[in-house]
Amino acid sequence: MKKLFVLLLLLGVASSAWASTDWMSNAASSDWFTAANWSNGVPSSTLVTNTRTYGGNANASFMPVISGAAASAHQLDIGGSSQAGTLQVPPIVGSVTLNSGASLTVTDYMRIGSSSSSNRWGFFYMNGGTLNVNNYLSVGYGTGVLAVKGSMKMVDGTVNVVNAFTIGLSANTSGYMDMDGGTINAGDFAMKVTASTWSPIVSLDISGGKIVITGDKRIKVAGEKNDLYDWIDAGWIKTNGTAWEDYANVSYDAGTNKTTIIPEPATLCLLGLGALSLIRRKR
Repeated sequence: MKKLFVLLLLLGVASSAWASTDWMSNAASSDWFTAANWSNGVPSSTLVTNTRTYGGNANASFMPVISGAAASAHQLDIGGSSQAGTLQVPPIVGSVTLNSGASLTVTDYMRIGSSSSSNRWGFFYMNGGTLNVNNYLSVGYGTGVLAVKGSMKMVDGTVNVVNAFTIGLSANTSGYMDMDGGTINAGDFAMKVTASTWSPIVSLDISGGKIVITGDKRIKVAGEKNDLYDWIDAGWIKTNGTAWEDYANVSYDAGTNKTTIIPEPATLCLLGLGALSLIRRKR
């Protein structure tokens, strides 16, 4: 009887250790660090759970905001209900915000927009601060069965991803990345990873900041001239919503073994448009 009690106690501890930590529907504020806002207390890297901001606990008034301190989680899924419309602006349900002066460290994966039995569209808004992800960061992650959308808006700050930074990881998954500033450092980078039975949208709109990737990714990102299979020619990478090839600058440094993606300087774009107008006038 004593052995059975010990076994049941161990099973109970194991199950609680792996239980999800969900954002509560009755959260009284947007403060990430308020224990009562979560089903199992404030998430941490030492508590091996899946931190979630969706499902039955979706909150229509408050969603978590990280300000002024260091937050952490083991695994993080950001999402809400099946919301109609664009994810280019922060929705209330299914969003997480990281502000300047704060940090978030995820010891495993971070998925923005995730799915299981229902669509869970998600949004991550980064005003600044530092985001560290020790596995992969996916903007748009799904099972391949449901239509899932994930969106990330980066105004400033630094993102460090040990493995891959992906936009649209699974089939039937759309991912939107709007980058106005800051730096993303990633071990790898991929867009629209899995083929789909429909046409999910993947978009990197980079008007400021830079993405630095380990290895030579020039062919994948920019391809050769007239190559229709690279991401720029496909219209997946653009600046200010415009899918012109010259609007993204892709370079490789053999010394550091890094590929860097930045937007073309606005002055060059204006000069190009000015030259084009002069040619038209001459004609």
